Amino acid sequence: MPTRSPPRRPGSATAVRESWTPPACRRARSARRARRDPGVRRGPGSWPQVLDTVTLEAAVAALPVFIEKAGTGGGLFRRLQAACCHDVAGRQGSSGSALAGLAYDRCAEAWSRLGRAATTDVPLLDRVATAAEAASRLPALDDEAADLLAAAAEELRASA
Repeated sequence: MPTRSPPRRPGSATAVRESWTPPACRRARSARRARRDPGVRRGPGSWPQVLDTVTLEAAVAALPVFIEKAGTGGGLFRRLQAACCHDVAGRQGSSGSALAGLAYDRCAEAWSRLGRAATTDVPLLDRVATAAEAASRLPALDDEAADLLAAAAEELRASA
């Protein structure tokens, strides 16, 4: 059972919700807020301004390795998350888990699209632009999947 932190302001909806939210979900929410901050979020579109050509080429070449390989299960772990959600949905009959699984399937495909964009046979700056376009869709998809996962957790908690 997750540990519960004391509410921030007794009686407030945020305090009550956070007191029942597992720490991992609170950390994920903080990470999502940080991604929305333009000073924090730096995607491939900004790389040509801060990296020399050799480093830029290496960074773009590394994208598919980290997204599809490096023990991630593909789609930068989103495929594993989707498989887990589908498994829970099948075992528990959880419609919320099924919806979260579908959202993580979309996330995995979007991450894989980013990896493929980095390996197309076009000039480097065109690859970077295509990768930046693919990356721009990721925060919204990840936020949707995380929100659906939190809803699935609530559904499962309520049915326990």
